[in-house]
Amino acid sequence: MNQKIIFIINPKSGTGNHIKIKTAIKKHIDATKYDYEIIETEYKGHAIEIAKQAVKDKVYMLVSVGGDGTLNEISSAIVHTDVILGIIPAGSGNGLAHHLKISTNPAKAIKILNKGEVKEIDTVILNEDRFVSIAGVGFDAFIAQHYDGSTKRGFFPYFKLVFKHFFSYKPKKYILHINNETLHRRAFFITFANSSQWGYNTKIAPTASLKDGKIDVCIFKKPSILKVVLLLPKLIAGRINHTTNIETIQCDCCQVYRSSNKKMHIHIDGEKKKRKQTVTLNLEPKSLKIIVPKNNHNE
Repeated sequence: MNQKIIFIINPKSGTGNHIKIKTAIKKHIDATKYDYEIIETEYKGHAIEIAKQAVKDKVYMLVSVGGDGTLNEISSAIVHTDVILGIIPAGSGNGLAHHLKISTNPAKAIKILNKGEVKEIDTVILNEDRFVSIAGVGFDAFIAQHYDGSTKRGFFPYFKLVFKHFFSYKPKKYILHINNETLHRRAFFITFANSSQWGYNTKIAPTASLKDGKIDVCIFKKPSILKVVLLLPKLIAGRINHTTNIETIQCDCCQVYRSSNKKMHIHIDGEKKKRKQTVTLNLEPKSLKIIVPKNNHNE
């Protein structure tokens, strides 16, 4: 008897290749191994509902066809279950897929579903939300709020917002309770990394691992515009951690708040979340099953 797969497609995600992806699924999925169903999400949170029902129905695998937001919705519903997460990257940044070396070519991504290997990875709870890849407070979360209201998606609209607000946004004072210490830091932004990158192959936490039982807390100082030009190649090359602009601390839990007790901008994988006075993070090791390329050591 074949195993059941459900492909959950977010038709509003970045690339707009959903018709091509459906065609690729029909052409490349191993029909001798899997029975499959394709469901398109109709509203925010719909992927969670589909995933919860799939757990009840003992579906073998759920495949996220969208961006990291869709992936987070699905993973939040299947953690600590036997349901496996698969990925066909179809978002703008595709941070987790890039980290795991999952191709943005649908045919190649589907072949991983056919022949990949299942691993157990960590997830992180941030307040009432869960994420697999990246979250943060500060400038990038501020940009996420503005990007959420934009009708244009992709790298260039995002970069335009970054450039527009970079000069006027002032670093904030934060207090971090981490590893039994209380730290005071002035930061442009603070990234909480379970995987290595935001997306677009920008590696903010090059040493982050999905299976080390640790969150990489990356505290970033605001650089001058000249320094930005020098930092960008290092961000792409995975060497940003070799600069003086970033301080990285590993932990399995932490709490962060502004010294002024003002509410903070918060994002999870580039999607804005409700502003809060405090951010509390707790890592849950080996809480999600995921299928990745064979012999891939990038988890």
